[in-house]
Amino acid sequence: MQRLLKQYGHRYKEWKSGLIGRNGEELIPCMYDNLSDPSEGFYVASQNGKSGYITKSGSKLTEFIFDFAGDFRDGYAIAGTDEKFGLLNNAGSFTIEQQFDELLFLSNGTLKAKQN
Repeated sequence: MQRLLKQYGHRYKEWKSGLIGRNGEELIPCMYDNLSDPSEGFYVASQNGKSGYITKSGSKLTEFIFDFAGDFRDGYAIAGTDEKFGLLNNAGSFTIEQQFDELLFLSNGTLKAKQN
């Protein structure tokens, strides 16, 4: 099965996801359990029950350590492990460490945080 996304497409091989160009060239090998649509040039990919971020060339932005990995928004993404969430920048580092029980993007660059 193949579906096109703007200039790229997902390819599924033995139930693994990857990324191909319009001419069929492999951009990201079919090695991921799941691969999101692009978000600000990054993809959320999953392997063995954990998620991480990769670039459109397949380079790792982060390790595959997250239980939750959200899409990037204005250069940041909400990600977390063990039900604690933080704010990751597009260099792959946390600008706000994983300390919140709930973290949501609001408007105007603000976040709603909940901590028990």
